[in-house]
Amino acid sequence: MEIAKNNKANKKISRKYIRKQRGLRLAVKTNMLISVVLAFIIVVLINYISSKYHAHWNISNNDYYELSDKTKKLISNLPSDVNLVMFFKKNNLFYDDVKNLLREFSYEAEKQNNVKFNVSIVDPERDLAEVRNLKQKYGLDKVDTVLLECDGRTKYIEADDMIDRKPELTDKGPVNTIVGFRGEEMISSAIKNVINKKRPVVYFLSGHGEHAISDTSEQTGLSSVGYKVVHDNVEVYSLVLTKEKGIPENCSALVIMGPTTKFSLIEIDMISTYLEQGGRLMLLLDPRAKTGLEPLLAKWNIKLEDDMVLGLTLTGRETLIMNYGQHAITENLGAITTLFYLPRSVEALVTPDSNNRSADRPHVTLLALTGPEGWSEKNLTKRPYKFDKGMDRKGPISVAVAVERGSVSGIDLKIKSTRLVVFGDSYFVSNGALKNGIGGNIDIFMSSLNWLLERSEMLYVGPKTPGELRLEMSSKKLRNVYLLIALAIPAIIAGFGVIIVWIRRR
Repeated sequence: MEIAKNNKANKKISRKYIRKQRGLRLAVKTNMLISVVLAFIIVVLINYISSKYHAHWNISNNDYYELSDKTKKLISNLPSDVNLVMFFKKNNLFYDDVKNLLREFSYEAEKQNNVKFNVSIVDPERDLAEVRNLKQKYGLDKVDTVLLECDGRTKYIEADDMIDRKPELTDKGPVNTIVGFRGEEMISSAIKNVINKKRPVVYFLSGHGEHAISDTSEQTGLSSVGYKVVHDNVEVYSLVLTKEKGIPENCSALVIMGPTTKFSLIEIDMISTYLEQGGRLMLLLDPRAKTGLEPLLAKWNIKLEDDMVLGLTLTGRETLIMNYGQHAITENLGAITTLFYLPRSVEALVTPDSNNRSADRPHVTLLALTGPEGWSEKNLTKRPYKFDKGMDRKGPISVAVAVERGSVSGIDLKIKSTRLVVFGDSYFVSNGALKNGIGGNIDIFMSSLNWLLERSEMLYVGPKTPGELRLEMSSKKLRNVYLLIALAIPAIIAGFGVIIVWIRRR
């Protein structure tokens, strides 16, 4: 009987213990569930609050992605929203740099309550529907391009435009070394471009054998530079002077690219009248070209020689230019090399005098010159070209000039100044030249056009140079580091594992 009572009591105690344990397990599970729910709520609240009120700091030892004060001021004064599309392949060398930079632009815009900086990233290899939409809506078909849009105005920036290169001549040919990233400068300048509601109108003259910017010929065509001009938020039209009574009133700049035949006196009068009224002209003239424009250019203090400029070259068919005059067009070229294809000389008829400059006198600035090794070749029929003392003229020789009349520093003039840019070569911006060039051919052309249009959109902030961490180590130190990483650290981890297993078994 006593044993039965004990068994009964034990069973009763066991049932109570089991119920207690079940209650404890239920309480633990309930506590864990409540903890998970609370943690989830906290995470949601933190994300919500951080989306409304957030800040970030630059904890790196350089300002690679930090925006300059000029850019921040530009963003704070945006008149309307800016839409930006990053049309990049992920294997592009600067994919992450551009992506991170755009995040900085977007963050800076978020701090301003009046504007939005909408950024979208499109993968050309995966987002096929979006690729079709971009091509139909904006004509965007070049990969590794950034597109900016504001109120229907667009601007395109190619990846190569964001990279600062330093050309070096080697025995194997020209080599471009990447020395900096100009993403902030190019994007900021593009923003200034698209927020400008007035689009300049540029006419390209035809009817005298000029190159057409629609020509897609692989070598001599100009479709590449045409693409650059059109996608620089510029309206482009063709102009035949024989069908007009004068240069159209809406002409912001007139471009004449490589004429091969003479202009009529009536056409020259039209151009002369246009310039006298504050017109803007870019003229690209090849050697041996007889256009009849020489007397007109002489009135603007420009001298054209019947010659060919030679100097530093790679194959004998081009002339490398590394020297530039002090001018707004060339201020950002630095050590960039431009490549001209045996140009003619273009210089000042009267030597410029910076100390005696008046508003009614054309002021000529030499833009691009050869080094002392260059020369002006007078005999264009002989081969090979060789400097002849007494006949040819030793360098430096100018192959491009900029002319301005009507603008004097320190004097406020209401009359619009006349501006001209004259190059001694029209092939330096051909498709073949831009494809095989080594430096700033397109840069000097677009800078010249923007100077003629008085567009100061180029917001210079300087290229960003990636920081480098160099470890100077001897072979002995390298061997010690290898032994530490390959043997010592794994051995220490294995030792800890053995100790933990031994402690658990005890």
